[in-house]
Amino acid sequence: MQSFHVHTSDAFHDVSDEHPFHLPHIWNTCSSPDSECTLNVTSLTMLVSGSNEFFPNATSALELRAKLKSRQTLWEAAGLGKQDPNKTDKKNYTICRAINQAALDWALENAESEVVETYKKSGEQLVMVDDKEATIGITGPQWIKDELVFNRVEIGNNKTQVEVQSWKFDVGKFPVTTKYLPSGMHYCKLLSPARAMEWIYTDSHRV
Repeated sequence: MQSFHVHTSDAFHDVSDEHPFHLPHIWNTCSSPDSECTLNVTSLTMLVSGSNEFFPNATSALELRAKLKSRQTLWEAAGLGKQDPNKTDKKNYTICRAINQAALDWALENAESEVVETYKKSGEQLVMVDDKEATIGITGPQWIKDELVFNRVEIGNNKTQVEVQSWKFDVGKFPVTTKYLPSGMHYCKLLSPARAMEWIYTDSHRV
């Protein structure tokens, strides 16, 4: 099995900034994917505060707007050879979902055991669902304005669950590689681990 390591530094900036224009970047490449390979990568995250009907008294972020390097560019930089962007990113609707699941998993692992037990027994469950493609409007991609979606659905026996759905937006890889062009990007709307924790402790018991 081929493997490699990634060292990521995340920058907190407004994702709409153009002066300067903040973008994720891969700072090095590896000749082959092995245990000695470590990619140095920068990502970009914007914390957006706010509340909604599911979190009326929230103190954590409503969503995290994240700009990431695409899976295609990361695998190619790691020395895995040319990748098909349709398989790695464009037609992959689980990348943001997987990150959101990791946020929920972290909250479940770090909450008090009695709280987790109560949440699993009687709380309304958070469930991650596949990403959807961000829409294109008259001003361009609507990824920034399309908020992380929380949707309550019935699952039978008078029970409901809340599905969490991210919007994704891909930017293809350009022939010229530079930190000043949005080449090879995968943008996500992410669930804050702190908001997942709030849901487990309080908001999941409002229904």
